[in-house]
Amino acid sequence: MRLILDGTVLRVRLDRKATSISLLVVLGVRADGQKVLLAIKNMGGESAEAWRTVLDDLIKRGLRRPAHPAGLAYRLPVNQ
Repeated sequence: MRLILDGTVLRVRLDRKATSISLLVVLGVRADGQKVLLAIKNMGGESAEAWRTVLDDLIKRGLRRPAHPAGLAYRLPVNQ
């Protein structure tokens, strides 16, 4: 599975007040091309620590090392 990691900022209304929230999104792409939403987290920004927290959570949930981890700044351990 390949991973697509992206951060995005959305304008939303909270308590009748417009504000921006930063979301970290992780998509998995299976060998057949099907995309699977793995995580959407409001972490307050795209810091290395925020991404590490999101990826650590995915590992705890059973994510295995992607087949092509090129471009990932974070190493995922291999589940055995």
